[in-house]
Amino acid sequence: MEINETSPNVQTDRAKASSSNPVRFFYSGAAILLLILAFIGFQHFYLHGRNFENQELDADRRGLLIVHGIAMTAWMLLFVVQTLLIVSGNRRFHRILGWVSASVALCVVALGAQLVFPLPLAGQTENLFYGLTPDNSTGSSCSRLSSSLPL
Repeated sequence: MEINETSPNVQTDRAKASSSNPVRFFYSGAAILLLILAFIGFQHFYLHGRNFENQELDADRRGLLIVHGIAMTAWMLLFVVQTLLIVSGNRRFHRILGWVSASVALCVVALGAQLVFPLPLAGQTENLFYGLTPDNSTGSSCSRLSSSLPL
């Protein structure tokens, strides 16, 4: 049996969604907070085109970094939309958009893996990790990063 938009079950779901229960807004609030924190954390990338060490992005991988950032931002925005769709009781569109979100998440993972484990470019002799280039004056960026981590 197929349920259409005017069935009593759909109307009941929307009536529940429109209730003023604050618990229903937890995930939407968390999604919005996560989006804000991601923007604050990656503001060097978004606003200045620099990495977390305030260095220029690696020229050979700049395009890949930008595409990965766009995909990640789209995925975060879809997360906010998905939670708001559930709060509003629109489960049908939430499920349809879920497939789009899963596809974007797959792209994020594939692009991220390509950034973390890059294939050597033609003529490249130095290792790259997370899009950072070695800094010969103070040691590599990777060694500085790993030496600052508590063990």
